[in-house]
Amino acid sequence: MSYPDRALGKESIRQRFQLKIPVLQPGDTNAELINVQAILDRLGYFLDDYALGQLDAPTQTALCSYQAFFQLEPTGTTDPQTIKSLEAPRCGAGDWRGREYKFKYKELIRKHHFADLRVGCDYRGVATLTYWISDTDLPNGFTVNDMAIEIGEAFHSWQQYIPVRFQRVLQKENANFKIGAYAGRHGDDNDFDGRFGELAHAYYPGNCGRGYAGLCHFNKDEHWSTQENERRYRLDLRTMAVHEIGHLLGLMHSTDTNSIMYPHYLFTENRLTRRQLSPDVISIIQGIYGRHPLA
Repeated sequence: MSYPDRALGKESIRQRFQLKIPVLQPGDTNAELINVQAILDRLGYFLDDYALGQLDAPTQTALCSYQAFFQLEPTGTTDPQTIKSLEAPRCGAGDWRGREYKFKYKELIRKHHFADLRVGCDYRGVATLTYWISDTDLPNGFTVNDMAIEIGEAFHSWQQYIPVRFQRVLQKENANFKIGAYAGRHGDDNDFDGRFGELAHAYYPGNCGRGYAGLCHFNKDEHWSTQENERRYRLDLRTMAVHEIGHLLGLMHSTDTNSIMYPHYLFTENRLTRRQLSPDVISIIQGIYGRHPLA
């Protein structure tokens, strides 16, 4: 699914596209609802098959589950706050693996902040994990050296807390993690959708990665920056990389807006402070891999 590009600016940076859809009632049909359903399905919110373009029971349940995750009023319909949230730039990794876990949205609504961020797949007991950076598939304006610096610092954000060494290798075949920047359809099952939408995605370890374990992709259509090349409405690549490495290590998304694992990219006055791990993530990641001797 692709969405129209929007001019770079103060307002457009916060939206990838506009879902021009009214507030629907149960049973209503609307062609734009197909786009809403596609987003919810890709993010793992559907438990059952649904009727395209209809606000049927499975779609209402998926909407309620999404609203529960983002601590919105559980209307089960296309209210303005929910649509605004669906339009926000974000990580393309799913929030829930709904069909597998069969969670029930009524049990989740406003109950807690899902402190257990683990997926269940990880590299527990591994002392060294290697990563490879494509020297051809790079963000626009980046050299491979630029990318190596930003990715290396992002891995360091994790390495300082756990007894795992992250080492860059030059041979793709020897790497646990394979990192690059791509546009549109690029060979996995998660196509990028132009600018200000799905900014990046990474896959969990082992079977949880659904055949793509260890892949980390940045959207090449985005306007990425480094600390040395910071512009007001560009996206900080290192911040996004820290988030995506969390997925590579086996962590899910958090509902806490202060967490580095929160799925939406937040435009704040001091964005660079989000390059560091949040306390919830430090606790969880050390519970899986152990604590670095100097942490």
